[in-house]
Amino acid sequence: MRILTGVEFRRLDVCDRAEYVVDRTATVPELVDWSELSARIATSGEMSSESAGIRRAVELAGRMGVEVNLEQSPQSAGAHWDGRQSFVGDQNVSNIVHEVAHFQVASPERRKLLEFGLGQSPAVGYGAYKDVMPKETLGLGDSTLEESRASLLGILWQLHLGIADPSWTWSEHSWDCGEVNEGADTLMDLYEEGYIDHNAEPRYFLRTTDDSIYDVDY
Repeated sequence: MRILTGVEFRRLDVCDRAEYVVDRTATVPELVDWSELSARIATSGEMSSESAGIRRAVELAGRMGVEVNLEQSPQSAGAHWDGRQSFVGDQNVSNIVHEVAHFQVASPERRKLLEFGLGQSPAVGYGAYKDVMPKETLGLGDSTLEESRASLLGILWQLHLGIADPSWTWSEHSWDCGEVNEGADTLMDLYEEGYIDHNAEPRYFLRTTDDSIYDVDY
């Protein structure tokens, strides 16, 4: 019977936990301080040329199994994500990374849905999908939580791989004026669920659990 730390144990599917023992005396590295991380992101600045940023972002997407359409914009496609590919067009390269992060944190069922089942963005419009857009499958609170996780995880990928300007995305997603506790909680969520390590370095990790913990309606 394998012995795990508490953090490792929480990352397991509930049905698998009986096979493991938790070592509550194990030393777990302390998660990087939110204030320290915030300052690092906010002062990061431009980290790559546009072409290098796109190349790195597309390589990341490929490793995660995300198809990227660089020719068609979300506005013309009617979606950022149609259940098969991410539409970028002339959008900021950070959008590629953001959609990859959404792919990571979404349940396997919702990766097949338009906009990951989170509802349509008003900035995109409905386009070709105006008659088939599904209703949101998560409640407002859960959708907001998942959006926050995808946002922060995407920024951490930018910082880790040197893609575009993480500080611009940080400000664009309003992390620079958010509540400290909210940011620290989101960071801890990403750590405990296996998306990042204790230094907030992102991991090539996809969620495997379903939405049974949420109030969903497919």
